[in-house]
Amino acid sequence: MGLKARVTELEKSLHQYRSRNSAIKLKASLGKIEELKRQVGELEDALQNSKL
Repeated sequence: MGLKARVTELEKSLHQYRSRNSAIKLKASLGKIEELKRQVGELEDALQNSKL
């Protein structure tokens, strides 16, 4: 295998790793956002109930 081919292969692997890593981070962020939305909803409900 030539050097250029090896470099190309390594660049492709690096790109795949970064893409996978970005997807994992995005899923974690979305999970945090959903949890915060739930908490905001609970706080809104509690506020509404205290006003009644």
